[in-house]
Amino acid sequence: MIDKFNRKITYARISLTEKCNLKCKYCMPKGFCAKNSNELSDEQIKNIIKALLDLGINKIRFTGGEPLMRKNVIELLNEVCSLAPIEWAITTNGTTLKHDAVALKKAGIKHINISLDTLDSQDYKTLTGSDLKNALNGLYAALDAGFDTIRINAVLIKGISEKQIENLAKITLKHNIDVRFIELMPIGQCAEYSENHLLKANAVLDILKDLKIGVQDAHAPAKYYKFDGAKGRVGLITPMSCNFCSECNRIRITADGKLKPCLHSDIEINLCDFLHNEDLLKKRIQEAVNIKPERHYLNENQFIIRNMSQIGG
Repeated sequence: MIDKFNRKITYARISLTEKCNLKCKYCMPKGFCAKNSNELSDEQIKNIIKALLDLGINKIRFTGGEPLMRKNVIELLNEVCSLAPIEWAITTNGTTLKHDAVALKKAGIKHINISLDTLDSQDYKTLTGSDLKNALNGLYAALDAGFDTIRINAVLIKGISEKQIENLAKITLKHNIDVRFIELMPIGQCAEYSENHLLKANAVLDILKDLKIGVQDAHAPAKYYKFDGAKGRVGLITPMSCNFCSECNRIRITADGKLKPCLHSDIEINLCDFLHNEDLLKKRIQEAVNIKPERHYLNENQFIIRNMSQIGG
């Protein structure tokens, strides 16, 4: 699929659920309750994926909420990952990977991103309401399972990240892991928290003065750096500091069946009325791609209504 700005759309992110077992302050608003009844069924998800594959999508990432909170998720992934030999990926908080990592690998998941903002147990508890050891055990399990790529996504949070940047980046010295630092984005009901705790990505370069430019990935939102002799890379994702929309190749589908052509826009196309007809569904997806915005306006006080936990990042 080609959008009207001549960008080739080859990557889809599909949220499997709005549910999450963590309560991250920049993602999950206080008192938020996921509407489980609105979730797409397994059959509906499979229909969407089949349409995406026919339209040329060659990478699909499963997100949430926390995707591993979906009921019978491993069975679903076993089915969909057998549909085509594309790049199957998942983003998770890692807290259940001690039990799920091997099953995910066997299902066909090749790439895994683990959200981990800090290695300080107290800060982690304050941010998420949970125990750091569960996430660390999940990271170790992912390493043992042997995924093609493992990335750590660390959101930059003023007052917390400054003392954690070096500790997280050092993981790349011993392990073939990309550690990516992401600027906070003002989205949904957590927008005020994000604005108050925004830490620009140049803080990483100020702290890690030994970093050098690394090998870059095509269409990736991250700019990659590397320590001499390191096995992995350090990435910076800068939606607030730098607009990288000209290279965007992705669309997102929410757990309730809305297609978002841009993460940072409130434009949504409802797919639910078209899931019974493959041709109509593919036409609807193409229509959504045709209205994909040229760029986002996050740094121009654009306000996104949905919460990040409802979009899947």
